Parts: sequence; structure tokens; C-alpha cells
Amino acid sequence: RKRVKSVSTDLNSYYQGLVRRYFPNVKLVVDRFHIVSMLTRAFNQVRVAVMKQFDPNTREYRALKNSW
Repeated sequence: RKRVKSVSTDLNSYYQGLVRRYFPNVKLVVDRFHIVSMLTRAFNQVRVAVMKQFDPNTREYRALKNSW
């Protein structure tokens, strides 16, 4: 276990704690899928917050309503 150099994981804090406990010399690497997923969720939260500032009958509201 001391020779393991890196471990790819998601952002779950339980996994990070276990990896650090059992692999003392490891470098944690967060996989790309979870980074993109986290950024997408954050972007959608901002999009919805901005959308709610407009009247539902406006073009801006409809443009922001469709996340695609």
C-alpha cells in the first residue's frame, strides 16, 4: 500500500478519508466525469436563478427555461 502513487476517485469525502488512511503516500485525483457533473449542476443552478428574475411571458425567460 505504501507504493501506491495515485488513486482516481469521485468527490465523496468518505472515499477520500479511506484512501488517505490506507494509502498514506497517495495523491488523490478526481476523475473528469465528476468534475464536469459538478460544473453542470452549478451552471444549471445559476441559469434557473437568473431565469426566475424574468417574467414568464418574456423571450429571455423562455430562452433560459430550455437548458438545451
